[in-house]
Amino acid sequence: MALHSHMASDRSLALTIAAALVAVATASAKAQEPLQSTPPPHPFGQVRIGTLAFTPTVNLTNVGIDTNVFDFSGTERRSPDFTMTLEPGVETRMTTRKLDARVSTTVGLVYYHKYASERAVNPRVVTTIDQRMNGSLSFYAKGDFGYTKERTGLEIDSRPRSLSHSTTVGTRIGERKLEFDLHGSYGEVAYDEDARFLNVRLADTMNMANTVAGAGAKYRLSPYTAVTTVVDATATRFDYSPERDTNSYLASVNLEFHPRAMLAGTAGLGYRVLTPITESHPDFAGFTPRVGLNYRLRDVLSAGVGIQRDVERSFYADRSHYLYTLYEASVRQALFHHFDVGASFQYTFLDYRQFLLSGQPLVELPTEEVRMTSVNGGMPITRGFRAGWYVQRWERVSPLRPYTSIRAGLEVTIGKVSLSPRGVFLNGPGR
Repeated sequence: MALHSHMASDRSLALTIAAALVAVATASAKAQEPLQSTPPPHPFGQVRIGTLAFTPTVNLTNVGIDTNVFDFSGTERRSPDFTMTLEPGVETRMTTRKLDARVSTTVGLVYYHKYASERAVNPRVVTTIDQRMNGSLSFYAKGDFGYTKERTGLEIDSRPRSLSHSTTVGTRIGERKLEFDLHGSYGEVAYDEDARFLNVRLADTMNMANTVAGAGAKYRLSPYTAVTTVVDATATRFDYSPERDTNSYLASVNLEFHPRAMLAGTAGLGYRVLTPITESHPDFAGFTPRVGLNYRLRDVLSAGVGIQRDVERSFYADRSHYLYTLYEASVRQALFHHFDVGASFQYTFLDYRQFLLSGQPLVELPTEEVRMTSVNGGMPITRGFRAGWYVQRWERVSPLRPYTSIRAGLEVTIGKVSLSPRGVFLNGPGR
């Protein structure tokens, strides 16, 4: 009965997303505004020297109070603390007629007044290279290296130190209307040897390497709308837990809308098949939609919506993974051309899968929820420079580890604003 229920739910979700994609594609053809005919002004603080450009970025994501630093339940609650997170950085970019190379370097500085154990310095370097050989052939590469002390996903409430790096290389072949893509990537995640949460050594269950090979195609319907397809195969191998090893296959179809159009972002529907290497690991097959759309009405109103459903690894020793379904939305309204107010929310549902151990019956695990709601206001100082305030409430609905946390404070951004992975504006420091 449970299998039939999940299959029916998958079909219903797939039909809903497919209908939404058709409606969005039809509406966007009528609602898109023309692209800007002139390039936008230089970002705030940018310095140009020949083909080189240096652009500073500063995110002061919070200067305020966290009422529940460790996400404890009500019986374990500790006193609130003053916290501040500052992330300075610089993007170095070199552009020529055929080459576009960028190196983005940031350092996250996390400060807690009472709980010194939560302070951190988090360096990160992201490099992208795009080499155009001619009008129909180009090569690209991306590298991402980070050494961070922060919460991992939606499960781990402590802030363990971990090292992660990934490298992607690929080639694009095609003309302006139709383009094909071949790509491959390799990445690793490694936790400190002494990093633990709920008596679990995180290196044992979370140290992994991912190897990806894939192909895709893009067909441009208009200057600001395109259809893309992607097929990826991923091999995931764990350093200390070979029973967690899997091969994963994902196929997706997406609609892409130009970032400078009235309706921007991506709406896609995928299907993932998770194939375990060992018999104890449960498999998975189902639809995995991913939507991130933003609507902008001049400089007066902006609204965003995001949806994502996929599989994520679990740190628990007796659970292989969980299926998460995420919904998020945000809205910002300008007032008197000098201020803006807004609100956002993010709800995520976690559905766990247990290892299939011989002689041990499966236990029905409850679905957990992680909720975030916030209100915010701000004042654009100049282009790319914004100061504001926020009040944010995080809550986990769980029979084992419920918590509620209120975070309030100030934030300042110079350069890129705070966005979710789907491109939806979310203010505040996050988890």
